[in-house]
Amino acid sequence: MSLWKVHQRLAVIALSAILISSCGGGSKSTGSAGAGTSATAAQVSRPQTEEEAARFLAQATFGPKNKAEIDNLMKIGYDAWFEEQFKAPSSSYDKWYQNLDTSKIGETRPNISGFYTYAVKGDDQLRQRMTWALSQIFVVSDRTGPLSMQPSIGINAYLDVLRSNAFATYRTLLDEVTYSAVMAIYLTYLGNERESSTNIPDNNYAREVMQLFSIGLYELNQDGSQKLVNGQPVATYNANDIFGLSKVFTGFDYASSSDPDTIAAGTGKSRDNVFRERMGFVKNRHSTSEKKFLGKTIAATSTPQPAADVKAALDIISEHPNVGPFISRQLIQRFVTSNPSPAYVSRVAGVFNNNGSGVRGDLKAVIKAILLDPEARDRSKLNDSTWGKVREPVLVNVQIMRMLNANSFIDGSIMLNRNSNCLFDWNRMIFIRSQAPAYAATVFNYYRPNFTPPASDLAAKGLAAAEFQIIDTTSLTEWTKYVVDMFDRDGTGATPGQPCHSAANRFDYSELTPLAGDPKQLVDRISLLLTADGFSPSREAQLVKAVSAATGRDDATLRRNRIRLALTLVTLSPEYLVQK
Repeated sequence: MSLWKVHQRLAVIALSAILISSCGGGSKSTGSAGAGTSATAAQVSRPQTEEEAARFLAQATFGPKNKAEIDNLMKIGYDAWFEEQFKAPSSSYDKWYQNLDTSKIGETRPNISGFYTYAVKGDDQLRQRMTWALSQIFVVSDRTGPLSMQPSIGINAYLDVLRSNAFATYRTLLDEVTYSAVMAIYLTYLGNERESSTNIPDNNYAREVMQLFSIGLYELNQDGSQKLVNGQPVATYNANDIFGLSKVFTGFDYASSSDPDTIAAGTGKSRDNVFRERMGFVKNRHSTSEKKFLGKTIAATSTPQPAADVKAALDIISEHPNVGPFISRQLIQRFVTSNPSPAYVSRVAGVFNNNGSGVRGDLKAVIKAILLDPEARDRSKLNDSTWGKVREPVLVNVQIMRMLNANSFIDGSIMLNRNSNCLFDWNRMIFIRSQAPAYAATVFNYYRPNFTPPASDLAAKGLAAAEFQIIDTTSLTEWTKYVVDMFDRDGTGATPGQPCHSAANRFDYSELTPLAGDPKQLVDRISLLLTADGFSPSREAQLVKAVSAATGRDDATLRRNRIRLALTLVTLSPEYLVQK
């Protein structure tokens, strides 16, 4: 049987398994191994096994790059690892874009290759994961609407806003997002005019900053559950609140709107630097009237005071009691599990409310609390069918490229463009296309946090599985073919002889090749890095048997074919596609 047919047959088996398993799965490890549900963060000082370390890194980063990263975490422990990550140098996506010599790749708009380059290669892995998580809460997209016509510089500049503030306070992050020209273009408050007899201020940002970026639709308890009055949820805001808040966001315009290089303020056409700068105001466009929202009032003024009004409004929003549980639950979902317990949400929200030193919204403290929470570290969760999350397309692809040290021939970067087969053929793959960074269909992200597949066991149990909103039988079929092609090509770029082959991202098997003489050692290493040793003994035995059946005309070819087959089968397995 040819290698392709082996791939194809076993891919179909894996596809069937993921479709029926939802969030289930098995593991060799059944004990808590030093971290049970009653443990405190202080007690969990370091992982006790390689599997625990790999599992933590799968949650906290884009996946362990190699065994050395696992060994380092076991040596230094969690606290030292967090300190390393908080202090790790971080590179600008925007500067990467500016320095790229596009003449080498025949493509002028590699929109998000900077993000992929640093997600794959950056040592600041926690910051990169946090940036990706925040981009799914504070959403902008160039898929449709005004940003679809903007220079790529805008997306890189906005992702830099999230990256730069990933470990700041929530209040600081909200301020930077609000003053971003990219956000103002996307949610249409750039050039927003004050109310008059002929004008109502644009209310898009006023609505979304409350609904999606801060407090949500309904009043919450600290554990994320809805507050009920007479058995009914209580709305956080109404149309009057939206109108009152919309007046705050009037007068915003490019900081460089008076610059001669700027074309017609408010049209969205300007020199590139306006996307990098905090916005300013055209004061006579800002409302001076009273602004009432969320039970608070910003008093009327005799002259426009836009900066003061925005500060007051963001202070009011940030102090709302919903913000802690609303943001904390979504971050838990992006890093650890789709269905955190109320107690888990409450513990993290408590840290959001006060980091222990009186600071509210300290994102460093929040992400540390999420990843070191007893629930996150409890290995008994591996056998809990309601625990974990489906790996998103971006997480899957970055992890594979990290583990295999992918490189293009363009300055060692990861080259990706959604609109050109010349660089990556991902745009033909529905599974990938559904989740390119900054490419969500709407401001509501790629999926809703509480989405559950209809008529499924998950729905019957009232459980969320947000990622299934963009993953279905069609996308998984495309994904299966893509994975087979990807490893058969030893990379995800164009095949030899095609235009722009120099920009292809080729895989490096050097760390796996010495292990490929023994199929079991090879499967064990790939399983450790990709699934945190998540296969049951019987499943691992099946994988070893399949890999042992690979053939090759010489030893080098045999080893390469074993690596290709092992990677294909593990990557397509439900044990991998569901992060536990």
